[in-house]
Amino acid sequence: DRSRRSKTSEAYLRLKDHLERFPDFYNSELTVPGGEQEE
Repeated sequence: DRSRRSKTSEAYLRLKDHLERFPDFYNSELTVPGGEQEE
């Protein structure tokens, strides 16, 4: 459990860091939470 939790946390932190570095890339690809993406 401890090892798996560490891997999950690491993956989350890496994803979060990537989202902060390239927000526009993901905003153009993902839909807005709670509704469909608007153009």
